[in-house]
Amino acid sequence: MARRILVINAPGLHLGFLGCYGNDWVATPNLDRLAAEGVVFDQHHVTRPSYDTVANGGLTLPPGVEWINMPSLLPPWNLPADLLAVYGEDEDHPVEPWPNPPIGLIAADNIAELERLHVAYAAAVTYWDARLGDMLAPLRQSGELDRLFICVTASAGLPLGEHGQIGPYRPWLYEEIVHVPLVLRLPAGREAGLRIGALTEPADLLPTFAEFLTESRQVESAPEGGISLWPLVRGEIALLRSYVCSTWQIGPARERSTCTLDWTMIVPVAPFPGEPVRSRQLFAKPEDRWEVNDVLQHHLDLAEELERQIRD
Repeated sequence: MARRILVINAPGLHLGFLGCYGNDWVATPNLDRLAAEGVVFDQHHVTRPSYDTVANGGLTLPPGVEWINMPSLLPPWNLPADLLAVYGEDEDHPVEPWPNPPIGLIAADNIAELERLHVAYAAAVTYWDARLGDMLAPLRQSGELDRLFICVTASAGLPLGEHGQIGPYRPWLYEEIVHVPLVLRLPAGREAGLRIGALTEPADLLPTFAEFLTESRQVESAPEGGISLWPLVRGEIALLRSYVCSTWQIGPARERSTCTLDWTMIVPVAPFPGEPVRSRQLFAKPEDRWEVNDVLQHHLDLAEELERQIRD
């Protein structure tokens, strides 16, 4: 029987709102179940964030791979009123959801609006998860799920006010944009429960798919530096690479970043017209997960080294 792969891409899926990545207040039972049955990659970073719903993710996929782009999770979130209200119904601290926030700037200290934003997005994620469940249910019932290789990921995360913006307004390469989910459910639930902390990137998917489809371990690399994930899954190696570099451009504004397991370095390249050039920023990981404290002035030599990685 021919091997088949189903890729499910969710543009704008924020990793911090998923149960399988540590969230304890947003309901994502279908993705969480898939993660429990599969392999979860904890350090998957996109190199070119995108919200485009291009067929096949813009990639040339081998026969046997089907790519599904689920609807983008960017606002506005047109959801039933009862679902929108679910996460705001706290007797002691009720919150009115904000289902149609504008893409743009928001004051990072505006707690009331951030809460409204987050409860509305939480409802959108739960709705997305329900649609994922609807997609998987017939596959489970027919037994087809155990014959498939399923990949769930996101081509970009989503800024939700963490650094003063909602949505893709400026190309600021913070955690909420570049760090995205990657869950692989292998046929028959092989390797269920495995978590991998090595740095991975989207280019790694093509050689991983090719190795699965050809049943050959000779497929080890791909264009753009992609490396098969199978040696990580099999426990043959612990790391694929020491860093992941990302770049993002919105209009004429552009930034670059490099992420290691210990640091994230953000380097502005070109500002938006009429705006000042942003300063370089350095964040310690994993302690400062959401990149609150810029420590660049305390590690200038390290910053220079990381910036060289970006230039190279």
